[in-house]
Amino acid sequence: MNLDEVLKAARGLMPPAEILNEAIRSALKNPDNADSQVALGYAYAVLGKPQGMAEQAFMRALELAPGRLDAMTGLVTHVYVPQGRIQDATSLLSKSDTTAIETVLAAGWLQFWRGDFNGAVGLCRQAFKINANEPEVYLLLGRAYAALGQYREAFIACGRGRVLAPEDPRIAAALSYSYGKSDQPDEANRLADELGSMAKNRYVSVLDVAMPYAGLGLGEWVSCCLERAKEERPAEMLWWELSPEWAEYR
Repeated sequence: MNLDEVLKAARGLMPPAEILNEAIRSALKNPDNADSQVALGYAYAVLGKPQGMAEQAFMRALELAPGRLDAMTGLVTHVYVPQGRIQDATSLLSKSDTTAIETVLAAGWLQFWRGDFNGAVGLCRQAFKINANEPEVYLLLGRAYAALGQYREAFIACGRGRVLAPEDPRIAAALSYSYGKSDQPDEANRLADELGSMAKNRYVSVLDVAMPYAGLGLGEWVSCCLERAKEERPAEMLWWELSPEWAEYR
């Protein structure tokens, strides 16, 4: 089991099914290993295993390694938030290392999924002070600005993110969405084509493929992607009901 690959699959950067099912098989053989339990928590959450299994795995990891950040933030983003347990998420983050970028980003995503987009922007600014070269900061910032209708700022944030992580399809998808929403269909379509080309060489989530269509208001295309997403279970499906980009298509 490769924990780094598991974490990437749980963030939508690698294909989930094969990696996460292998993580489950491996982790079940090592119930007293914290890495295995963290991997198990993310795998159960993304693959939609019966409610409670992911939480139990993350809690077991925290028993083995108290204060472990990837377990704490996983509980927040992949268990508590999708279940609507905002108070539990907030409480757990308050016990985490608030100087760590992982904690700040988890808090930022929590605000984003709650609909407090200004709060998410504020936490991104806090994250800059910790690590201004973390691409995830710019992904969150670009999506938050887009949700606020501040598309120029979204272009700048996603543009910086693409400089830092040119192969991250999530940032290209977020940028294409903003172009679509700001009535720049040529740029949105150019990025949609780029995502298609990118998918020939690496994993691109079907919901990232859908982002340009969502920005352009092409509901039929979004629906086609959603049907595939229900089968493929990309990580973003955990937050389908919460992410503002999909509001008009739910």
